[in-house]
Amino acid sequence: MIAEAVRMAQRLSAACLVVHVQTSDESEVDRGWLRSLACHAEALNAEFLNVVGDEVAEILFECARTNNVTKLVLGYGSRR
Repeated sequence: MIAEAVRMAQRLSAACLVVHVQTSDESEVDRGWLRSLACHAEALNAEFLNVVGDEVAEILFECARTNNVTKLVLGYGSRR
């Protein structure tokens, strides 16, 4: 999903911002997955933000407004 978003940003000559909303119910195992997600995003030249909170939709929209985002790619990735 990150690679797809990066390709879309490249076609639009735009930056790609990857946002993860870290909720209070995430475990230590999730933190390892989060680190690998951040590394993957950065390897593709995307900026990675980890935002803490439980109101996922509100946080994503606020992050989009703050960063002048005009297109969103949303998804819930599977953890392998």
